[in-house]
Amino acid sequence: MADFKILRDMHFRPLYLAYGDYRPHVDTLSFSQGWKQQASRAFLRMQYYNPVQFVKHNAVLQSVKNLLPGLVSSPVRSALFYDTSWYKETKAIGVLETAETAYFVKIHAQPEECLFEERQTRFVTDMFSGSFITAPILISTANCLLFKMIPHLRPVHEEDHIEERLLHVTKNFLDQHAVTKNLSEAIPLNLYALCHGTAYVDLGRKIRIWAEKNDQIIRHIPVHGDMTPWNMFVNHDEKIVLVDYERAGWQVPFYDLFHYVLQPQIMRGNKDALHSILFKKPWFHAKAMRVILTLYLIDQFYHDLADLKQNGFNYPALPKAIEVKTAWLNAMLDD
Repeated sequence: MADFKILRDMHFRPLYLAYGDYRPHVDTLSFSQGWKQQASRAFLRMQYYNPVQFVKHNAVLQSVKNLLPGLVSSPVRSALFYDTSWYKETKAIGVLETAETAYFVKIHAQPEECLFEERQTRFVTDMFSGSFITAPILISTANCLLFKMIPHLRPVHEEDHIEERLLHVTKNFLDQHAVTKNLSEAIPLNLYALCHGTAYVDLGRKIRIWAEKNDQIIRHIPVHGDMTPWNMFVNHDEKIVLVDYERAGWQVPFYDLFHYVLQPQIMRGNKDALHSILFKKPWFHAKAMRVILTLYLIDQFYHDLADLKQNGFNYPALPKAIEVKTAWLNAMLDD
């Protein structure tokens, strides 16, 4: 049985090695300007070329090691796993290789979390096939998912025309898969409770007033939910591969397009990106899209605030993302 090795990043968290080569994404990470951010980028590069390895013999990884022989029929040739119990939803994530197949493996803490991710993966696979591809599930057990490994060729580039692909997918979904909901149904049920007792009470009240004033029928389409440059890559067949499906579901049109354009700017703290970038896109029609852009920002604000307040995620970039989205949301609600 192969030994388990853990690679940690600058915050002592596991590096994202799930679908193959980590290095191409180091140079596409959206750090802000400044010597600290440049040092962070240099540190991540250094860790790729000369990774710091920690061998952990804790209970979580030992249980994964005991589980491996029962997951696959052929002998395990190599394995790289790390403990992700800090994330609460998973116990361990890693890469498993046999003589025939290489797998990306996720060990969930609870069976229902495993079922949820399996459902999300199949939803994205069914809906986005054609313009994009996803890693297919090869094996699913009570607490474990094994995906087929899809190696990176390179990160996505401008010449891959991701925005044009997303426009095509959006049009196809509107023609074939759209459903209708009331605007009020598009706002998360516990948004206002989440704002209560925080600095966002006034924003929650403002969202409620806006929703009552603008209540109308809104079309919804399937979305990936976290469509960013770092959640996609190009494989050896020059196809665009999608990863990270936890937020897939039904949302307003252009949700994925908004996220693809705006999320990198949020990571940079660019509060001017709505006017300087998004509003200048040839496909953006300000008057027609104001309501759905506002709904996108409400949903994003809700998810980030929930991650911070309810789920206890303490990513260094999360408070900054909430600050930027709050500024954009206030601007849209006040206009």
